[in-house]
Amino acid sequence: MPKLTAHFDGKNLCPDKPIYLPQGVKLQVTAEPCEQSAKADGTHHDSQAWEDFFDLVDRCQVQTGIPDLAHQHEHYLYGVPKQP
Repeated sequence: MPKLTAHFDGKNLCPDKPIYLPQGVKLQVTAEPCEQSAKADGTHHDSQAWEDFFDLVDRCQVQTGIPDLAHQHEHYLYGVPKQP
């Protein structure tokens, strides 16, 4: 089952983002505060969101076999001459 973050509105637990769970299935819920990190501007970001992002990046990797793809991406995308 997926991990989720939620907030309590005084009456209900509300997921912070859409989550797809089977309907009618009894779930066990454990509530604990999320770790949040302060940014330089004083706002917070959810560490779970970063974990989800890096997990997505890992799942979407494609091995092209082109060792200089990042450095020479304009050559491969647009056909411009390779840069030194």
